[in-house]
Amino acid sequence: MHVLAHIPVNFTIGYLFYMIIGQPADISFLLAISAAGFLIDIDHAITFMMAKRSIHPTKFYRWLRYQLDHAVPSFYICHTFEFIAFLYILSFSYSFAYALFIGYALHLATDMAVNIRKDIIKGESSINRFKYWSGTYFMLYPGYNYMKVKLSGPVTTSV
Repeated sequence: MHVLAHIPVNFTIGYLFYMIIGQPADISFLLAISAAGFLIDIDHAITFMMAKRSIHPTKFYRWLRYQLDHAVPSFYICHTFEFIAFLYILSFSYSFAYALFIGYALHLATDMAVNIRKDIIKGESSINRFKYWSGTYFMLYPGYNYMKVKLSGPVTTSV
């Protein structure tokens, strides 16, 4: 799903939740989970900077479009179940972490739904996709994830 689409999607899902439970919507909370749904994608920029050793915005945009358009499997730290679990644990102590947890969880759920839909359309919705899903959404899956970036080298801004 496009990065900016998560803002209205999270807001709408949150608003529908308030309608279902019959309580007036807490607009500040809805705005917080909408912002969190957008902020989770900061890990795309982190992965790009680590993989390409660049911070050039145009290169990042081209790389990201290619990644999304061609469904290139990549590892994004904030898009893992472990990260969501970490936010869940923090949410017991910090109210801002609760909003982040809800926003991130909604983002992850919609990403997964979109990816499952794409797999079904392509005819790839089989058990063979399990390894891909495990490597993408579980950071600690033994010996198989897409974190194959080098952490050393210069960072450039040139085109």
